[in-house]
Amino acid sequence: MVVAQALMIKVQDQNIAIPVIAVQESCQFEMNEVLVDDDRKYLKVRGKLLPFMAITDLLQFEGAKSKTFDLKSALVIHDAGVSMALGVSEIVGRQEIVIKSLGDHLQNVEYIAGGTILGNGEVALILDYASIVRLVESQFFGRISEKSSARTAQKAIEEKTEEIEKVKASAEPAIPKKKQIKILCFPLSRYQK
Repeated sequence: MVVAQALMIKVQDQNIAIPVIAVQESCQFEMNEVLVDDDRKYLKVRGKLLPFMAITDLLQFEGAKSKTFDLKSALVIHDAGVSMALGVSEIVGRQEIVIKSLGDHLQNVEYIAGGTILGNGEVALILDYASIVRLVESQFFGRISEKSSARTAQKAIEEKTEEIEKVKASAEPAIPKKKQIKILCFPLSRYQK
């Protein structure tokens, strides 16, 4: 368990916590300010065009896509040198949370890193901002930085381990080659006095 500061937002009555360490700033915007180019969306923040994604498109809660027009705020999320604008409908405020893992049965939920119980007893999901930034990086810039989320790294390790195990299982046992022994001989008469 880890204690951290988080920015609380609401997505369709569900509390979502975003670690403050990833949030650079928040700003207000109108949906008509979002620029669209080749199915990619951008939002101008402080004179810079940032890749834009709506949190409702990422989390895909039931009925959330129809509420994209409700987005009024954007959070500038930054990780590993990449910034993006995340459209949200309601920012609740800042709060200290205790991060807990989701357990084995919910471990593979996309873009959710864990959960926490708030002071009022409600459950909040913790956004995996690093995997969202990696998604934006691959979709908008066509590359993925070396730094990735722990879940992505763990998945890559598991895949490599499975590959190695398959290769080991299919490989025939190696038969050692016969070695030729070479001996260097000197005549003793040369070295004797």
